[in-house]
Amino acid sequence: MEKPLSGKQILIVEDEVVFRSLLDTFLNALGAVTTLAD
Repeated sequence: MEKPLSGKQILIVEDEVVFRSLLDTFLNALGAVTTLAD
């Protein structure tokens, strides 16, 4: 089964390290390619 965010690129801009990491893990699991901004 194809992942719902497969082929999508998402920029994560979040100050809190914990939330940034959580979003990164969650979106990657759904197939997105993420970039993190510090």
